[in-house]
Amino acid sequence: DILYFNFDEEDENFVTSHAEVGLSAKIERGKVDQLPEWRSGRNQEFGKALEFNYGSETFFNEDNLQLAGNHLRVEDESHLGLVGQSFTMGAWVQLPETADLPARPYKKIMGKGGHVGSYPGWALQLSQRDDRWTLTIVMVDDELNQTRSDARLPGPGLEPGNWHHIAVSFDADTKQLSIWFDGAEIFTGEMQGEIGSSNLPLVIGENGMS
Repeated sequence: DILYFNFDEEDENFVTSHAEVGLSAKIERGKVDQLPEWRSGRNQEFGKALEFNYGSETFFNEDNLQLAGNHLRVEDESHLGLVGQSFTMGAWVQLPETADLPARPYKKIMGKGGHVGSYPGWALQLSQRDDRWTLTIVMVDDELNQTRSDARLPGPGLEPGNWHHIAVSFDADTKQLSIWFDGAEIFTGEMQGEIGSSNLPLVIGENGMS
C-alpha cells in the first residue's frame, strides 16, 4: 500500500497515512478560508471523517494548481504519480444532505495533476447530470492528451447522508480498467490512456464531500 488514511487523529494540521510508505497529508483551508470539519465516520471501525467545503471562486496555490475548496495535500512523491503502474484506489464517500450541487457539479475525490490542457497526471471524480451520478477516472499524458472512462452509478447513485464505497483498479500491462460502486462492478473495459509525469501534490477532497 502507498496511502491508507483512516482519519482517526482529529488533528487540525495533518492526517497520517497508515501504509508502509510513511506519508502524511496537510490539511489546507483553500479559498473558503476554513479547515475541513472533523465528523463521525461510517462506523467505529473506520474512524472519523473529514467534510470538505468549497467556495464559488477558484484560486491558484504556490504550485500554480487551481483549487476551490479546502482539501488534503500530500507532497509530491514518485509513488503517487502512477506513471506506467498498475493501481487500485478506493474511498468511502458521503454527499452532505445540504450540498448545493449546482454551485459545483463535480466532486473531486482525489487527483495528482490530471487537469485537461494544463497538467499531466490523473484524477478520480464524481459528477452529476440530469439527476444521474457518474464516476470518472481521468488520465492526462505528457502531451496533455486526455483519456477518460465514465461509469454511471446504478439506482439513485449518491444518496445524500449515506456512505458509499467507490473503487477503481487498472492493470498497466493489459490496460484493463474496472470500477466498483458499493461492492458491485459497474464497469470493465480497456483504457488506453497514459499518465504523464507530474511534480504536483496529490489533492484529496476540495469539492464538497466527506
